[in-house]
Amino acid sequence: MSYPGSTSRLVIPPSLVAGLLYDIKPAVIAIVGQAAYRIGLRTLKNSGLWVMAAASFVAIAVFQIPFPAILLAAALIGYIGGHARSVYGRHKP
Repeated sequence: MSYPGSTSRLVIPPSLVAGLLYDIKPAVIAIVGQAAYRIGLRTLKNSGLWVMAAASFVAIAVFQIPFPAILLAAALIGYIGGHARSVYGRHKP
């Protein structure tokens, strides 16, 4: 069997490759999901950070806001929050 533009003798049909990758996809999703969960447990230390993470997810998934805009908003919130904590004496070194 030969496909247009192929010069090799061994040709693997694209449907075979797609079928193999289709079977691997759930395992990859499970591994990435578990890694994201573990990172979230280590980094999201208070309810404010959990709310910000959930709001970011909703902004991307539902409202399709571009990632750079979400990143800038998170940086601004972090800057304002850090400044407010240092002014009001709740900052821990």
